[in-house]
Amino acid sequence: MSHQFKDILSQCPTAALVIKNDQAGSILGTNELLGDHHSSLLSRTNTLKEAIEIGCLELTQMPVDNETWADHCDPVYSSTGFLRNDEGLIEPIKMMATRLDSQHCLVTLYAKSVTSEETGNKATSNLELASVAYDVTENIPVGTYTMVLMPDEELARFSFMSTRFLEITGLDRETARSDPLKAFACIHPDDFDAWVAINAQAFENKAPFYGEARVVRGGQTYWIVAESNVRRRSDGSYVWEGAIMDVTRQKEAETALREAHAQLLEQATQTARLEERQMLLEDLHDGFASQLAIAQHQLKQGKLSIDAISEILKNCHDDLHLIVHSIQTVEDNLSSALADWRHRLMNNHHGHDPKIAWDLHLEHCPHFEPWVVLQILRVMQEAVANAIKHANASQITVGGRYDGNNKIQLWVKDNGIGFDAEKQHAGQGLNNMTRRAQAVHGSLSWNALNPGTEVTFTLPIHFTAR
Repeated sequence: MSHQFKDILSQCPTAALVIKNDQAGSILGTNELLGDHHSSLLSRTNTLKEAIEIGCLELTQMPVDNETWADHCDPVYSSTGFLRNDEGLIEPIKMMATRLDSQHCLVTLYAKSVTSEETGNKATSNLELASVAYDVTENIPVGTYTMVLMPDEELARFSFMSTRFLEITGLDRETARSDPLKAFACIHPDDFDAWVAINAQAFENKAPFYGEARVVRGGQTYWIVAESNVRRRSDGSYVWEGAIMDVTRQKEAETALREAHAQLLEQATQTARLEERQMLLEDLHDGFASQLAIAQHQLKQGKLSIDAISEILKNCHDDLHLIVHSIQTVEDNLSSALADWRHRLMNNHHGHDPKIAWDLHLEHCPHFEPWVVLQILRVMQEAVANAIKHANASQITVGGRYDGNNKIQLWVKDNGIGFDAEKQHAGQGLNNMTRRAQAVHGSLSWNALNPGTEVTFTLPIHFTAR
């Protein structure tokens, strides 16, 4: 710097610096009156533009687009605003710039009194708001930060980091400010490349930023989430103002929840397998076994031909097929399903005792899920098989009615020896019937006749109809 500019700086009655006439305002020299907080701010920068980015909360005027500082002065300009120093103190300032020649400008900084007539109540209010905002920023549990992307750079740099930001990341303020990649060094190695990529994408597209990653702090791994919005300033630079939060507890809770869910799923799977096994056993008992029981009864009577035995075995095979493909095989029309069962049963039982009569009137009943129809069929099959095997009856009647509104009633009547409750309750068949009826919200009852027994199956429509 020439001796002439040194003299000018030394003669200034307030803090001053000489800058070069370029877009950044390269600092060429300062005077001794530049206070400690100003000098500590400027000692980290080489340009007035960068110093303003770091320390200024607000200025009313700045060079725009490709305008240089000397062009902006023409020959003098002033700007007022607020300055934050390294200690977090905020004070109103007035900055004046004077063009010394086509290549240099003299910049002076004045502490601006908030009680003067010039500032008035508005400045006092702005300063109070700025102070409150800074206090909130430093004391909330979320870290805050500001990143600035200059027009000629690819990566934005940190211009502000709250104390909580540094605590969350484990970074040193000077290191983070010096190079954004050094600031990103706290990111877990496995997340580093992806983190740099999403930041670079936000900088390239001038878009808001959101990201989650792990950080390594004090040898321990923590989870963070960061989010910021972007805005363009008059000088062509972009600013991302955002927040960062430690979400380690939430991530640990999510992991514990996933593990608990996996355990519950495994338990549910085991329970489902047991239930499927139980249902298979019940299907074997109520379907396939009931067919064999009827065949056994007929064999004892000695009235079965070879063709009849072949037909019974065929029906047993069909019933096994029904068990394996029960849901897909059974239709949702109860009347049709009962008619099919009636056809198979009468083919097998034709010419044998007891005689089976039918009194079914279910043509207009609602349709059900196939699984519900299967449960109804199994209950009726077991009731008829019991009557054939145990009632010693000469006549069995299978009936059913739909009341057109709320329920369906199905029944099996015989004129046999009657119902022995103690003996019957000890059998697996009755237990299976009861479980199946309850599974479809139905109920079973056994009524003594004179002679014989009536089994009644009542099914409410509103629980089971489609």
